[in-house]
Amino acid sequence: MKKGKSSTLLAAMCLFVLSLIISGCGKNTASTEASSNGYPKMTIKFAHVVAEDDPKGQMAEKFKEVVEDKSDGNITVKVYPNGQLYGDDNELQALQSNNVQIIAPQTTKLAGFDESMELFDIPFLFKDEDNLYEFEDSEIGKDLLKKVRRRWNKGLSFLA
Repeated sequence: MKKGKSSTLLAAMCLFVLSLIISGCGKNTASTEASSNGYPKMTIKFAHVVAEDDPKGQMAEKFKEVVEDKSDGNITVKVYPNGQLYGDDNELQALQSNNVQIIAPQTTKLAGFDESMELFDIPFLFKDEDNLYEFEDSEIGKDLLKKVRRRWNKGLSFLA
């Protein structure tokens, strides 16, 4: 891989790591209807604040594709990029109100709820993506994700 492509990939990976996918766990107000195979059909809203061609936007589209495929069309994911529904300042509130079911905020937005999320803002903390993945899989990384689960809805994953 060329050096320019490698650094672009690393930058994209770091952008993902500075985000979390958070899923709402409140009262289910996602639209549902019966399907022909007995499973309920469901539409969930996934809101984020970046462009569709941004790495996070591409991840959201891939998430939509995988969920819809794996659910045999019983789950429809509507992705709302560019802050179409909610901006950085109110997407967590929209999630907690179940106006959207999934968001992908940057960890800096979560630091107001728990200062330990500022850890990801420390420059050069991780020497490479392997070191970052190792941290995410460590007890400390798992504890950070549990804090999200305990305090706000449910943290599904660090994006990497």
